[in-house]
Amino acid sequence: MSEFKIQKDCPIIKNTTKSNKTFDFISCDSQELYLKNREELGPEWYYYNKEIKYKYNSWGYRTKEFDDLKDEYFVSFGCSFTEGVGLAEEDMWVNKLSKELNIDSFNLSQGGTGVDFSTTNTVLLIDYLRNKNKKLPKFVVYQLSFNHRTFYSFKDIEHGEPTLSLELFSATYPVEVYPKSCEYFGSWYFHSFIENEGEMIKQSNLSLIICKNMWEMLGVPVHFWTYGDDFQNNHKDIFTHNIDFKIIHEMTEVKARDCAHNGHLAQDIIINELKNDILSF
Repeated sequence: MSEFKIQKDCPIIKNTTKSNKTFDFISCDSQELYLKNREELGPEWYYYNKEIKYKYNSWGYRTKEFDDLKDEYFVSFGCSFTEGVGLAEEDMWVNKLSKELNIDSFNLSQGGTGVDFSTTNTVLLIDYLRNKNKKLPKFVVYQLSFNHRTFYSFKDIEHGEPTLSLELFSATYPVEVYPKSCEYFGSWYFHSFIENEGEMIKQSNLSLIICKNMWEMLGVPVHFWTYGDDFQNNHKDIFTHNIDFKIIHEMTEVKARDCAHNGHLAQDIIINELKNDILSF
């Protein structure tokens, strides 16, 4: 059963397995791996005695409750790099930027997701802000994840209530890992989304267009960035938009606690790359 749901008790996509929970380890940042690395890397390792807590709000995101935000805040979207897998809260670029600019942050990033997830949450969040007469963010930042990631929605019933379950798809996972109910869609994904690329090209471009224009029509500046070649937009010959994104290169060899994601030093690189663009608005 998918952890991601669209249902009445949450205005955006809800992570039902993380809602209102706190973890010491999640995803690829496992306790088993931590203990192994701790023994191998020794006391000099940054994470040797450093505690990490993964605390999630009622919507299932590693951020504070929306109603606890200060009047001035920004919103961030992305995958596990921005969710902060393997990082303590104080080491995440979102929280570092919040502290440096003295502005609150609302982090709507989820590991394993792509730009369609961020776009869907953008539409749902704006609808929530407008219908509930909530204050708009000062600016929005999108970390653009891998183009090949997408999700499909399946109608479901949970606790007697209708819901949409979101199943994530990625080219890095073989079709066999998906639930039986996703077999047909998994086959379509690998043959049409990956091999032909038409749907992937459409998704990558429309996501940029939708997110940028929806926020800017409300007077909210938007900033896009990606790590290296994670997100590529090589088909501007098909579309007429001129939306660009900043490419940030990892210049350290320091990894997060899971020894896979970018580490605490890389977070400072992100801030330095983004800060001037944000302040110029």
